[in-house]
Amino acid sequence: MFITAYDEHTDEIEALAAKILTPELAAALKKKLSDELTPVWEAAVDEVLAGAHESVSQVAAERAKRFLEAVLKGEADAAENLFGLKGFDGRKVFHPVIHGRIFESEPIKLRRELVEAHADLLRDARIADLEALLEGARAQVAGYQKSESERRYD
Repeated sequence: MFITAYDEHTDEIEALAAKILTPELAAALKKKLSDELTPVWEAAVDEVLAGAHESVSQVAAERAKRFLEAVLKGEADAAENLFGLKGFDGRKVFHPVIHGRIFESEPIKLRRELVEAHADLLRDARIADLEALLEGARAQVAGYQKSESERRYD
């Protein structure tokens, strides 16, 4: 508050100091005031920053806990957000089969691992995931077959 008040009235304070004090004494007082207030200000800033980190961590942990509790209670909106059913759903991958194994993106893998906990909510999404993987695998095989047949006739 003092600093804000000083900032707002700097010209007035300096004009008054110029009338009362010699330039040398004004400079000495200004330096003394700065020397006394700087450590107090820095300690206050350090305290706020140290407390902010702890407060933000606590708030983040509490929100994550409430979010997961909402998912476990079966709240559809929270589960849809967690399971990646909004935005990028992980179904459009370049090659769904790599070295003979089905590749699953992170949203698909998470849904596969948690489908038992929210079967009613995720059943349709999981079916759509598998249909997309199957369609991608079919397209990939068709591409290989086409390139293989083109190589035979070259």
